Amino acid sequence: MMPRRQLGRGGGRIHMKIVQVRPQSNWILFIVAEDGRMGKFDVRPYLADEAFEDLRRPSEFERVFNGGYFVEWECGADLSADTIEARWQVIDQATTQELVCQRDLDTAGCAAGVWRHGPITPLADQMYYL
Repeated sequence: MMPRRQLGRGGGRIHMKIVQVRPQSNWILFIVAEDGRMGKFDVRPYLADEAFEDLRRPSEFERVFNGGYFVEWECGADLSADTIEARWQVIDQATTQELVCQRDLDTAGCAAGVWRHGPITPLADQMYYL
């Protein structure tokens, strides 16, 4: 069961905080939010914009920085957590494992749940370092 969005004092929505961002192939960002939700965000629609043109090179796209309430690249392109939350595709844990297996694990490692850099590390309920 996914957590509900939290409300702050006065009933205002608490903004999503990003705790993990991982670039994937095809200009997809894998995002883990502080509340445990996980999802993928497609950056391709933004690549036509001048501010994002450097990210057309995969080597630049992969150098993403997590600012908590935004993600940013060295070229100066950035996306707010609000933008990501409005347009991301939230995914379940089984899909999350499939994405990670495609990117970081060989077949044997995926089946065994072993990462290149060690085992899966739980952060909180259904939330894992990727």
